[in-house]
Amino acid sequence: TIVTFDSKYKVLSNGTLKSEKKNKNGTSTWHYAMTHPHAGYLLMLGIGEYAVKSAKTKRGVPYHFWYYPDQEYRVEPTFRHMAEMIDFMEEETGINYPWESYSQIMVQDFLYGAMENTTATIFGDFFYVDERSFTERNYVGVNCHELVHQWFGDYITHRSNADIWLHESYATFYPKLFNKTLLGDDAYSWQERGEANAALAASLRDDYPVRHTKGGTTRVYPKGSHVIAMLRYVYGEEEFNKVINHYLKKHGYKNVETNDLYQAFQDVLGVSPDWFFEQWVYRGGEPHYKVSYEKIQKNERSFIRVHVKQTHKMDHVIGTFKMPVNFAVYFKDGKKIIEKHWISKEEEFVDIEVKNADIAFV
Repeated sequence: TIVTFDSKYKVLSNGTLKSEKKNKNGTSTWHYAMTHPHAGYLLMLGIGEYAVKSAKTKRGVPYHFWYYPDQEYRVEPTFRHMAEMIDFMEEETGINYPWESYSQIMVQDFLYGAMENTTATIFGDFFYVDERSFTERNYVGVNCHELVHQWFGDYITHRSNADIWLHESYATFYPKLFNKTLLGDDAYSWQERGEANAALAASLRDDYPVRHTKGGTTRVYPKGSHVIAMLRYVYGEEEFNKVINHYLKKHGYKNVETNDLYQAFQDVLGVSPDWFFEQWVYRGGEPHYKVSYEKIQKNERSFIRVHVKQTHKMDHVIGTFKMPVNFAVYFKDGKKIIEKHWISKEEEFVDIEVKNADIAFV
C-alpha cells in the first residue's frame, strides 16, 4: 500500500512500514508491505493526527498503540493486558503470532466495535477509557476478540460466509478463556451461562444451525463459542489444543472450511467427531430434558433410577442429542454421588447404586 498525504498526518496500513518519504509539496509518501498473503477485505488505511506508543511481548513481538496525543493518560487503561493476550494465544494454539507486528488505531464514529484488519485493528474511540471509567466500559474483551482474529480469520480465512463461525466463534471463545485467567472460574461460568441462554432464546425464533449464512450473530458468536467449549470438554483440553495447532499449521495463510477442522480431528486424534459436528454445527436446536427419579431394588441392592426424556421438537432437521450428562445424588448427611452417563436416545433410564437411603434430592 503506497499512500501520499499531507505531512502533518500519520498514516497506518497493513504490514510493515518500508519507507516514509517527505515530498517538496508538503506531502509525504508512506509505503507499507505484507510479507504473507491475506484476505482483501482485511485491507485498512488509518490517517490522522496520532501519537504512537510501542512495546514488545516477552517473545519479542512488537505492538503499537495509535492514540490521541492530548489523552496519553488513557493509553494504559485502554490497552491493559495486551502483552498477556498475545502470550496467551501463542501458548494456547502453539502458533506464534503469525505476523511481524501488531498495531491498533482508534477512530471516531466507527460503525462497529472494532475490525480485525491484518496486523492493524481499528476500533471505536468510545473504548478509549481512563482509569475511572475502566470498570464501566473497557476495551479488554473486544481487544482480545480482535487479537484472536489474527489467528482465526486472518492467518486462516473462511472460503464462504457459511463458515464465518470458524472466525467469530473462536474469537469469542478464546477471550472467554483468557478472561478466566484474569477473573477465575465463576466469571467463565457466568459467560457460559449467558451464551447458553442466548442460544436458547434464538431457538424460539428459528432453528438455523451455527454453520449457516442465516444463523445470525447469536449462533456465530455466543452459541458457537459455547459449542467450541463443549468440543474441548468432550475430547479433552490437551487433545483439543493439538488439533487446533495442526489445523492452523496446515492451513496457515490459506482458506479453510468446516470440513478442514473436522479433518484435523481425524488426522491428530484418529477419531471422527461426526456425531458432534452433525448435531452442534450442521443442525440447529438444543436438547431439552424432562427428568424424574424413583427408588428401586435389584438383587437386594438399592438404586436410584433416573428417567430422562428428550422433550424438544424433533423433525428432519433436529433429532435426539448425544450428550455426556452428570447425575448427582445428594444425601441428608451432606455426602453425594456423581456419575457421568451418555444420553443419546429419546427416552432412557440411568440406575445409580446407593447404600445410604437417606436421600435429600437428585
